[in-house]
Amino acid sequence: MTVTDSELKPGFSFVIPTYNSGEKIRRCLESIRTQDYPQDKVQLLIADGGSTDDTIDIAREYGARIVANPDRLAEYGVKAGMKLVQREVTVVFADDNELVGRGWLAA
Repeated sequence: MTVTDSELKPGFSFVIPTYNSGEKIRRCLESIRTQDYPQDKVQLLIADGGSTDDTIDIAREYGARIVANPDRLAEYGVKAGMKLVQREVTVVFADDNELVGRGWLAA
């Protein structure tokens, strides 16, 4: 049985707290989903504080799992998201951040 390069790479879980982040979340998620990295090894966890805009719809477009954060504070969102992490490496990421370039995960 041969092991592929993809199988040797670690998986990444991104925990992203949000609240009415519709204007910025698309760029954040796009920067993650366009990485030169096997996307089946990338988990997106959006810990949402009850957004009333299009944050949830946008997150779902990118295959994110939505986690309720009734306390709304980012720290509580991180805590809620961390309970669902399924990959080897966890990245706590702000909704207005972006990965620079397409090779950030591969570096």
